[in-house]
Amino acid sequence: MHRRVIRILQRKAAIIDIGSNTTRLVIFESAGNGKGFKEVENIKSPTRLRSYLDDQNIVSDKGIVLLIGILQRFQTIIQHSEIEEVYVVATATIRQARNGSDIIQRVKEEIGLEITLLSDYEEAYFGFLGVIHSLDIDEGLTVDMGGGSTEITYFKNRKLVEYISLPFGSLSLKHLFVKGDIPTEEEMTKICQYISKQFQALPWLVDRQVPIFAMGGSARNMAQIHQEFIHYPLVGLDQYEMNYSDMEMVKNQVAPLTYPDLLQLDGLSKDRVDTIIPAIEALYMLCEYTKAPSFILSRYGLREGLLYSKWNLPDMSYSTRMDENIGAIAQEYAIDLKKGSKRARIADLLIQQVDEIFQDEYKLEPEDFALLSRSANIYLFGKNRKEEASPFTFSLLANRPIIGLSHKERVKYALVASYKSKGTFREYSYPFRNWFTKEERKKLCLLGALLIMSQCLTRTEREIVENITISLNDNVLKMKISCNGFYALEQYHLEREKKHLEKLLKVRIEPVFQSMNK
Repeated sequence: MHRRVIRILQRKAAIIDIGSNTTRLVIFESAGNGKGFKEVENIKSPTRLRSYLDDQNIVSDKGIVLLIGILQRFQTIIQHSEIEEVYVVATATIRQARNGSDIIQRVKEEIGLEITLLSDYEEAYFGFLGVIHSLDIDEGLTVDMGGGSTEITYFKNRKLVEYISLPFGSLSLKHLFVKGDIPTEEEMTKICQYISKQFQALPWLVDRQVPIFAMGGSARNMAQIHQEFIHYPLVGLDQYEMNYSDMEMVKNQVAPLTYPDLLQLDGLSKDRVDTIIPAIEALYMLCEYTKAPSFILSRYGLREGLLYSKWNLPDMSYSTRMDENIGAIAQEYAIDLKKGSKRARIADLLIQQVDEIFQDEYKLEPEDFALLSRSANIYLFGKNRKEEASPFTFSLLANRPIIGLSHKERVKYALVASYKSKGTFREYSYPFRNWFTKEERKKLCLLGALLIMSQCLTRTEREIVENITISLNDNVLKMKISCNGFYALEQYHLEREKKHLEKLLKVRIEPVFQSMNK
């Protein structure tokens, strides 16, 4: 049994993804429980293999030599990393090339790597699989716009229903329609007509009115540009959400720019300057055609989907996935989850009774209970120094990609797990003041204040609090706290910190500690 656990902990895999625009090496390492994985290296080379595909659909020898050189460098990294599990996959350009099989054979003979040529279905399916494993959503569309093709899927009840691999990507649109560095107005008209014709052939897309989950460099760059435009207060793209108006704003801001202007545009990678305008137009048109309510970035896609398939990993529930996230944070920052679970138990006792008494004012939902419980596990973990714990906890949780959480949900966790007072809450939440309603802010403060109370009652880690009974009479909230041991320290800290909850509930709190040994 011991040997099996060690093997799971040490499992690594390398995936080389030969795309039309970029060739990328990603190294993954399995999670300790064997249910998931994490990315440990991500190296890309802007190969632009599509540029070496001629009018006869033949990849030139120059392009093949370039690809082999990049693969050799990646192979060296893999060997030095002592990784035996290696998957090399190729997509649109080699799939469309008449000499695709010759390229695969030549790579095998010269450097010993075996390339698996993905079908259009496999490329679409693995992208869908990567997205669906990172989300708690039943229905939506996925889009993966590469350099040579665009894969779109529709899923319902977390099952793939429709898929298509469209014969255009950011790089192929440029090669088909654009003569200069960036498209002219006339060229853009032709691009729009071409894309519209492709979409019109897909009746299952029209007016679908479900969220779009986007993968690929073009979507990432569009989102990065939008973040720069609006001075977005968080770091990271995973689960970054835009709506139709946001996409229209980016399109209208970017379209008039000259090539030198684009080179200086914050958020835009230099290797996508000449392809970004057609790419944004295509993604915008997809959102328009489907009437999607939201366009959400996913950092999980084809490579992750491939690994989920190869490792036969389960599709975890939202609750399990969140517990995995909390566990990963705890492992990384040496957080004692046993202590956190004690805090969570007390928090659960408090919130259940507060909810019963103040249900008309706060209207707590099941997700609020779960938010409090999970936040209790990582409350003020910081750097084990009081003055640093709160800001460190907030900053890390707000900016850390957490699988399955939107940016708003991440900020919620950050605000509750870092809560010290209403003043610090206002300070931390100010950049996100338009994200939350007044009622939502009240709820988050309440959860934070309950967490402070829970911390006071578990401060000595002796589990002396057996039960808590709360009642309200004449604006006095009486808390009968039954203890199985010496409770002076818990009583002292609770008396000092109860003011946070008193201000929120507009009551006077009267803690009554009782020893069960008497």
